[in-house]
Amino acid sequence: MANLLWNFQVHDLHAFRKVLGENKKSLLSDRVLSTYLPMVLTELRRYVLIQTVKPYRTVTLPFLAEVSLANAILRFLIILVLPS
Repeated sequence: MANLLWNFQVHDLHAFRKVLGENKKSLLSDRVLSTYLPMVLTELRRYVLIQTVKPYRTVTLPFLAEVSLANAILRFLIILVLPS
């Protein structure tokens, strides 16, 4: 749990996902964590994505797929671009 919190605080998405994968069963057995963990992961992904594209004026999807998690990038962009 401490590793998960630390990786969230330092915005290390890969380490966060690694800790989550290693302890998924025990973490998801907690009712509070299982409720909020998807939102925390989405927020961390959003932060990493924004920090990645911030220095650039334009970016392409292939670039984002290289830098970020390729399977989550499209879903993420849809969440960020479309209004709630």
